Amino acid sequence: GILELTMEASDDRCDVLAVLRHLSQADQQLADDATVRRYLRAYVNDPKAAAKALAATLKWRRQTQPQRQLCGACARDPRSHNLRLVGIDRMERPVLYTCFSQALNRLNATDNVDHLIRSMEDSIAVMHSRASTGKGNPGCWVFIVDYHGYSWLVDTNPRTALLAAQLLAHYPERLGRCIMVDAPSAFAGTWAVLKGVLNEVTTGKIVFVRSHDGSLAKELSNWADASLQCWLLTEIAENRLERNQGGKKMYWKPPSQGSKGQVTHDPRASAEFLASPQFQLTLTRRLGDPERCEPAPEGDGRAIGGYRGAFALLMWHAALLQLWAWGVHIGALIVGELLFCTAVSFLAPVFKESSATKHKA
Repeated sequence: GILELTMEASDDRCDVLAVLRHLSQADQQLADDATVRRYLRAYVNDPKAAAKALAATLKWRRQTQPQRQLCGACARDPRSHNLRLVGIDRMERPVLYTCFSQALNRLNATDNVDHLIRSMEDSIAVMHSRASTGKGNPGCWVFIVDYHGYSWLVDTNPRTALLAAQLLAHYPERLGRCIMVDAPSAFAGTWAVLKGVLNEVTTGKIVFVRSHDGSLAKELSNWADASLQCWLLTEIAENRLERNQGGKKMYWKPPSQGSKGQVTHDPRASAEFLASPQFQLTLTRRLGDPERCEPAPEGDGRAIGGYRGAFALLMWHAALLQLWAWGVHIGALIVGELLFCTAVSFLAPVFKESSATKHKA
């Protein structure tokens, strides 16, 4: 806990601890060594800002209890959203995958952001569970965003960006890698501009790949084992088939056996993750339960919904806000906002990191 850090704390950590000691014991217990370190990394050279942000997160977690929230939209219709935990990479990072064409509820900003909470909280629970067995806890995750089915009209809700930006302030330094699959080519120009104002650590986490030219397979081979690579490539290919469009694919259910008793690709997750105790901690498993829970009753926090627009539009709007804060003239990029809004959707956590880094300049 916080007090355990005191003996070995650096000056920066001491500043953080001094602020946190004014909080309740329950709040202090939520901020372990790894959490304090993440906030210090996010707010480079500004321990007071790190302490203030961490205190705000502890208060937010106590008031909203995000770990207890349910996905109301998915409880009513699992096809609402598609973001889910599908495996663990070679560095013990949870791997989350989503495909635009497989998520039908992409207009509701609150549902989108709420589902993002559920997905991230499940990822944290999985990391803690695996760490308790001696697997190690990397503290971050991998996002794979499959742009098949992306729509400029549907997936550009400004309110989603604002809500997601507020949310992701409570999850700094959590993004380990983000793979953008088949993003619209129009995003390339704007991303080139953004790379010029972001640090190398941040830009190094974001990768644009194509599903048909070998770049996706090459990227996956860098951090995923053979089984997870095969699952991801198969899942991405299946999500482009006509028979799986329009909500016809039920990713939360196990596949039926083939004519010769052979089991086809399981859309829920990779075989190793399905067989692990940690799969029981995921929303996908709960959605597959015939008696799955309904949304949390009033007073227990908001029901949780999808991801889609949240990450989609969020990134670009967060980028604009950061660029404005840095005093960068972006009048010529206004049109780019509409084009790039979702391209770097999962970069929201990254922009939180880059923002703090820029403040030291």
